Amino acid sequence: MRTIPFSKVDREIKKHDQAIQKYKADLKQKLQLLVNKGSLKGPDIMYVKELLKVANNIITAKPATLATYEKKFRRIISPETMKTKAKQKFRTLLINTLGYSERRKDFYPHYFKDIGIGACIYCNSMLTVTVEKIIRKKRKTGAQARFQVDHYLPKSEYPCFSISLYNLYPTCASCNNSKGSHKVQFQLYAEDARIKNSGFYFELNMVSVGVYLLYRDSGLIDFEFIEPKIAGKNVKSFNEVFAVEGIYKTQKGIAEELILKAEVYTPAYKKLLAGSFPKIFTSASITDRLIIGNYTSESDLHKRPMAKFMIDIAIQLGLI
Repeated sequence: MRTIPFSKVDREIKKHDQAIQKYKADLKQKLQLLVNKGSLKGPDIMYVKELLKVANNIITAKPATLATYEKKFRRIISPETMKTKAKQKFRTLLINTLGYSERRKDFYPHYFKDIGIGACIYCNSMLTVTVEKIIRKKRKTGAQARFQVDHYLPKSEYPCFSISLYNLYPTCASCNNSKGSHKVQFQLYAEDARIKNSGFYFELNMVSVGVYLLYRDSGLIDFEFIEPKIAGKNVKSFNEVFAVEGIYKTQKGIAEELILKAEVYTPAYKKLLAGSFPKIFTSASITDRLIIGNYTSESDLHKRPMAKFMIDIAIQLGLI
């Protein structure tokens, strides 16, 4: 629900440069072996050769560069053709060659943690991991948590971008499944200067708060999920695709707790706490975070589930 600046991503890409360089070298070697093997023909081999040309940059290319690459790849195999059953074997071959599954378990968890993403970038209500069954030879079957990502340019249409970092949007499994190839009006990464208020927020009905305080029934608390107006063809709203408001309507207990905390943690009481426990309440931001039990800055909302909802409600209540 909030855009991340290029500068932040670039810092983390630089921090993980050693691992990325290793992946680049491995990728070029595997693509070259695929070309040398000679088993691919026609558009398929042309697609692989084009991928080999840009292999040194495909992992870290920014959105504008990916858009340029996208035009080249679609001329070789259109996205409409690539997602057909006839191309399933080729898609799988490419995705495996690029090492997408391996990166989900050995790189993405560290990389996205450092960027500050631990919650779904669409609904912000769940973690960005999914549990998958694993089968080991001569050992018991087990389960493993892997990082879940949505691809801005779908990997079913553009397997070439399945490991492009700027094409990866960390999500929960539910939102990833719901989105599919739907288009939504949101870009996770943008130039620093272009980042502004996202236009996504939860609006608490303050009349309902008064009614709640009178009857102490959390079911009486009401709020809306507001999002930017849709612009463009075939673009769907977050509510249509991810049912965001429906998800949060089941979490009125959180809003109730914030309302009650706002009754207790007045500015005077927070000042008293800071004076009584100076080693704990070291700053206003720490005080607010400890009180609501979540991050309280918009820049941190991707770190933990429910942060966006709690920040918006707490601000309207004057709690933070």
